[in-house]
Amino acid sequence: MQADLVVRGADGRLVLMVEVKRYRQKSSSWVAQFRQNLLAHGDQPNVPYFLFAFLDHFYLWCDAEPGLSLREPDYIINAESILQPYFDRANIDIDQVAEQSLVLIVSTWLATLIYANPEPSDLDESQSWILESGLYSAIQG
Repeated sequence: MQADLVVRGADGRLVLMVEVKRYRQKSSSWVAQFRQNLLAHGDQPNVPYFLFAFLDHFYLWCDAEPGLSLREPDYIINAESILQPYFDRANIDIDQVAEQSLVLIVSTWLATLIYANPEPSDLDESQSWILESGLYSAIQG
């Protein structure tokens, strides 16, 4: 599987794989099946975190084992509140965004988390899952 985005830790190991799609209104069971199908059709690297970034929700698996077990996400997050400021700055309508533009927006959000190195207390409530899941610590190195 070729992920849209990957994040490596300070030691160079893969920490997070991100698959970005323009999908909306998918159930957690549909998302779990979609993930299983994607993993079945490619290499399955051992990665602690796997994220689907859709227009309306993020779906995060923690300790994402490389096996093909059908497993619902550990976290389902409202993505609109996280991504809307990036759409506003880019003057892009969320309903008109191309998939590659969405990849760039998600990449920018991730880069802000990694390189701006915000204090955990600076993350707004919509991003508390980043701390709870351990993802913040993992991407900070």
